[in-house]
Amino acid sequence: MGSISMGDRFVTVLGEALTTTVCMALDKNYVRGFDEASSACVEVLAEASDGLVAKMASGVKLSPQEQALYARLSEVKAEMEKRLEAAYEPPSVKLNLP
Repeated sequence: MGSISMGDRFVTVLGEALTTTVCMALDKNYVRGFDEASSACVEVLAEASDGLVAKMASGVKLSPQEQALYARLSEVKAEMEKRLEAAYEPPSVKLNLP
């Protein structure tokens, strides 16, 4: 017989609902934590270069060392943002659920 009992159907629906609820909670917490951590990383680099940007904005010429530091900070920030974007993957994707 190919029919599914009402009890089996209930268990299946309940299981799917629980899985969805758990995945949503995991993803919500993951997204919040990932956003906070990635923002902190990028902000550290931005703050490190803010002084140099302010100096340039005020018309003061950066020394060769400061120019090199500013260029490197910009490169590292861009690379970090790229890697963080590539690393973003909510837990529900990793669980490979149907």
